[in-house]
Amino acid sequence: MFVAAVSSVRVFLLLLLLIVQPLPAMAMGAQQVIEKVISDVTSMLDKGTAAGTNTVENAYSLVEVQVLPYFDFDRMSYLILGNFWKDATEDQKTRFQSGFKRLLINTYASALSEYTANEEIVYLPIITSSNPDIVIVPTEIHQQGRQPIPVAYRMLKQGETWRIYDVAIGGISLVMNYRASFASQIRRDGIEGLLADLLSHNK
Repeated sequence: MFVAAVSSVRVFLLLLLLIVQPLPAMAMGAQQVIEKVISDVTSMLDKGTAAGTNTVENAYSLVEVQVLPYFDFDRMSYLILGNFWKDATEDQKTRFQSGFKRLLINTYASALSEYTANEEIVYLPIITSSNPDIVIVPTEIHQQGRQPIPVAYRMLKQGETWRIYDVAIGGISLVMNYRASFASQIRRDGIEGLLADLLSHNK
């Protein structure tokens, strides 16, 4: 089972606070994207908090229509399944992507509905690599009376658009967290066992 992984990554999704609306036509850098989308989504959530409309039902629509298009699910699925990806059939890959996407929708919508406006986002210098199309956008979430929480967005440039393929909180990767949990289940139950569990969990 991957219940423990789902529970542990709710903090990732609660702190992620991502995309509210499509980006403008002009090209934007990775950090500019994160700055803009966090500003947009927190503004919307602040209004929802004041109006009492930050419900799970409203969050589902927000996540599915306006958040998920900015995730690179192909890359995430490949990284999460790891060596099991090459052994999976095309049908299994498709069903895994669909099931994993639904899992994130369910978890993220629940987390967003609990948002409270008590965080300050601090942006740190962007981290580049030898590949100019892959960067890490590091931030810190500051809450009164608590230690800052480091949140790093791993992003891949596709055409003119930067998309997120992993988020790390305190150095712990969302992708690697699921990868460890799912790998254990696949070794025990096979990939069909994992797919059946995803389907059951998402009902």
